[in-house]
Amino acid sequence: MHTSGEWRRNLIRFTVQNGRLLWLLALFLAGVQIGSTVFCTAWQPLGTALAPLLAPTPLGGGFGEAVAHLLGAAAPHFLLLLLLFFLGFSACGAPLSLLVPLFFGAGTGLTAAYHYATGLQGVFYTALLILPHALFVAAALLIACAESVRFSTRLAGQLLPHATLGGGLWQDLKLYLARFLLCGGLLFAAAVLDTVLRMMFIHHFV
Repeated sequence: MHTSGEWRRNLIRFTVQNGRLLWLLALFLAGVQIGSTVFCTAWQPLGTALAPLLAPTPLGGGFGEAVAHLLGAAAPHFLLLLLLFFLGFSACGAPLSLLVPLFFGAGTGLTAAYHYATGLQGVFYTALLILPHALFVAAALLIACAESVRFSTRLAGQLLPHATLGGGLWQDLKLYLARFLLCGGLLFAAAVLDTVLRMMFIHHFV
C-alpha cells in the first residue's frame, strides 16, 4: 500500500512533469468560469441573442447532412489548431497561444450556461451533447497550446546572445509536427463523436 508520503511525492512528481498542461487546464477552466459568469450577469439579452445559434436543431439521418454537420463542427476548432500551429513558429507567439484555451473555455462556459438556463432538459442536453465533444476538443487544444508555447519559447531562446542550436531543433520540429497531427486526429474524432451523438439523441431535445 502507498503511504501518504508516497502519494505526496507522486503528486509532486506529476505536477512537475505536467506543469505546463496543468496551467493551460487552469486557463481553460478560468475561461469556462468567465463565460458562464458573463451569461449569468446578462442572461436576458444574451439568451435572446444566442437562441438562434445555440438552440437544438434536428439532424437527419442522411449521409450528406451528417457530413455537412461534421465539417461544420470541426472547422472552427481546426482554425484554432492552425492558429496555434503558426504561433509556435513565432518567437513572440507564446503569450498569444495562451489566449486560445481561455477563449475556448469562455465559449464552452457560455454555451453550457445557456442550456442550463433552459431547465432540466438543458442539463441533459449539456451532459449528452455538449460536454463529450467539448472535452475531446479541449484535450486537443491544450496539447496543441502546450506544444505551441514550447516551440515558440525554444525559438525565442535561439535569438538570445550566444545561443546555439545544439543540433536539437530539427528533432523538436519533428515532435512538433507529430503532436499537431495527433491533435488534428483528436479534433476529427471529436467532430465524429458530436455528429453521432446528435444523430442518436437530438430528437429528444427538439
